[in-house]
Amino acid sequence: MENGQFSHESHGHALTFYEESEEKLKKIAKLSGEEIGSPLCYGCFETIHGPAYFCEICGDFWLHKSCFELPSELPKHSLHSIHPLTLIVRPPSLAGFFVCDGCRDMSPGFAFHCKACRFNLDVKCAISTDGEDLRSRKGVKNTEIPYFGDEHLLVSFNAKQEVEKTCTGCQLLLSGPAYGCLDCEFYLHESCKDMPSEIQHPYHPLHPLHAQVAEYGSECDACHMPIRKVFYRCSECDFNLHILCANKSLQVASSLKFKGHEHDLYYFVASYFNEYSLCNTCRKVCKGSYYICLECKYYVHLDCIPLPRVVENDCHSRDYSHCLTLKDCFVEDDSGQYYCELCEKERDPTYPVYYCDQCPDRNPFLAHIECLMLEVRPNLSPYGGKK
Repeated sequence: MENGQFSHESHGHALTFYEESEEKLKKIAKLSGEEIGSPLCYGCFETIHGPAYFCEICGDFWLHKSCFELPSELPKHSLHSIHPLTLIVRPPSLAGFFVCDGCRDMSPGFAFHCKACRFNLDVKCAISTDGEDLRSRKGVKNTEIPYFGDEHLLVSFNAKQEVEKTCTGCQLLLSGPAYGCLDCEFYLHESCKDMPSEIQHPYHPLHPLHAQVAEYGSECDACHMPIRKVFYRCSECDFNLHILCANKSLQVASSLKFKGHEHDLYYFVASYFNEYSLCNTCRKVCKGSYYICLECKYYVHLDCIPLPRVVENDCHSRDYSHCLTLKDCFVEDDSGQYYCELCEKERDPTYPVYYCDQCPDRNPFLAHIECLMLEVRPNLSPYGGKK
């Protein structure tokens, strides 16, 4: 049922009230001819359901009736009883969101705010009557963490994908446990916060790489895309790696000798950076895993070398008379620990691998591409396959 036009300080247009928001969503879907997803309330950022207000002009602004009718002030709240909390309809920071001091969720919605204490509660925590339970879920308190020479007040929070903030370290979207400095929009996944400040990397074995904040004009020597903010660097050699490029390639066992190119090639796994790199053989975008020459920016797909689909390994083939087949990926069990039989180092089960399909599933023989190529590479022709 429709009940006239209403105004709210959070939006510049008149809002229409619907007793059953689900019925309105069905009408929108029918008129558009497309399936409508689950819109979010701009107050609490929870899925719209039941009585709600809708902007017919914008077509995407919704407010739950309960959020529309929130009080302008909470005189006393169990989580912050020393001052009243004032309702504000826009996030109290330039970042476009705030971190709720009750549940630690990030929210771009309405906040109950204490300016004096910089204390904020999102709608769900503000209207909750279970204050003690909220306190038990507050998580880590604000801590000052020295980060690559700078002092940032890193606040712990639970990242929601709809806020669409990017990790300063790996440049991927934040999701789940994270840390951030809201004043300067410096954000890190929990795993990126704990990344080592120094690593030894197979792409640059001569010197260790140190984590630094990017300077203008820095470029990654693996994917050759611009670097923003945090990265690994060897200052002596002017060698740089994205955090993501460094982490995704740390399991590389060795370089590959390929007669079609004068320098060693290194295995490089798929990432969102390499969608701009073109294979030097087929001239198509390198969307999957590929080999790269770090010296002259030479790229080649696995299919364009190409690697032999079936090979013999001296040890395994001699003992069992089995050949190994190249597979896009292989997960042998749910243990979470997967190893190469040749180098005995951990491997990523989502990467291409050589696999013996004649060995029993409970004890499969699996090998890194690079490790196996150390044995078969003398037999590789400039155009792949065997001589």
